[in-house]
Amino acid sequence: MPEKRNHGTSLILEDLLTGGQRRGGTGDEMENDQLAFVDYGYLFPSLAFDPSATLVADDNLSTSAIIAALKRLGYAMVERASLGMDSDLPAAYTYFGQFIDHDITLEAQSKHLQPIDVPDFAPLPETTIRQQLKNLRTSPFDLDSVYGRVGMPPHDIPVPRHGEKLALGKNSRVGSPIPGKTNDNDLMRVPAEEPWPHFRAKQALIGDERNDENLITSQMHVAFLKLHNAFVDTQGLNFADARVATIQHYQAVVLFDFLRKICDETVVTQTLVRNRLFLSSCADRLYMPLEFSAAAYRFGHSMVRDRYILNRQHDVKLADLLSFTELSGNIGPADSPTTAYETLPRDRIIEWQNFLPISVQKPVLARPIDTLLAHPLTDLREEADIVFTDVMKHLAQRNLLRGYLLRLPTGQSIARALIRAG
Repeated sequence: MPEKRNHGTSLILEDLLTGGQRRGGTGDEMENDQLAFVDYGYLFPSLAFDPSATLVADDNLSTSAIIAALKRLGYAMVERASLGMDSDLPAAYTYFGQFIDHDITLEAQSKHLQPIDVPDFAPLPETTIRQQLKNLRTSPFDLDSVYGRVGMPPHDIPVPRHGEKLALGKNSRVGSPIPGKTNDNDLMRVPAEEPWPHFRAKQALIGDERNDENLITSQMHVAFLKLHNAFVDTQGLNFADARVATIQHYQAVVLFDFLRKICDETVVTQTLVRNRLFLSSCADRLYMPLEFSAAAYRFGHSMVRDRYILNRQHDVKLADLLSFTELSGNIGPADSPTTAYETLPRDRIIEWQNFLPISVQKPVLARPIDTLLAHPLTDLREEADIVFTDVMKHLAQRNLLRGYLLRLPTGQSIARALIRAG
């Protein structure tokens, strides 16, 4: 059983992504299954359906005019030239934020209820939002994106294991190997030559396939698989206990590293000290706020750079980070669509010292959290064989139109509500 962590100690992201040198946690099984699947809701329910607090069509403003204005706003939110601006955050935190998002929230129904890539549409009715929008991820930071869901339905992706360990995929022997990197630094995938029924060729066999939509997040997922396996190898843990230890280390990094770097550290400390945390007695009132999942948490999009130093061999464009995955590409270079590999080439394995301060080398930094997005985010090509067109290619426009569809209150109305609340 792993040792219980001493009170007051904490983990940082580089501990997880470089093998979890600091180990701890308890071996107790988590007892929060009853908290797992929750509905979506609103932090400000009185605003979401208040015509004065939302974008509502009337005799003077049509839905098509609202949509056109949101598209113009999205267009204005794109950086027109590289300004050379960086934050002080290592670039890995951009993608750890995405990894967290994929672990706690997935809303997949609204796109089937009303497409947003049409000239005119109205927000979803209140009854539809309350009754049909369901969070398909569990919310208590339990890594169901890695381990899969307990009692998952038949169409969910099976997460492969080798005994007590999580299975790793083999890299294609393409290019020169990266020193110090073994050939098991990819996700397990559906065979390219003989795809399985209901699965795509080369599809990653992971709890949430969105973790294979860009190469950095995909490699981060591999790091979590290896962390689990390290607990088995070095601590002698069985699968269940290694899972608990991995989850608890992940939760510690979210609380004591990620939040303190992203948020006002004083607010984080006060929240923890005052124990303003979730209580199990409130389980029936737990929900995922749409203002958070569909708007506020998308600040991370502004942190994305247009280029990264992936490893000592490759300085890559953002387009290549997408194309060297299965969900957003064909595991090949963006500028050569006919070149594709069965698994991630060995010369595309990430070197984390380029993304985290784990050596004397200064890591690449994230862009600042602001209102501008890197230009490549206006030309997203495809996802799972679906070719994007119109607003679906443009991330800022897509986000704004989806917020309109989900009846999100305006930023101005939320600001006024916060001022009134003191």
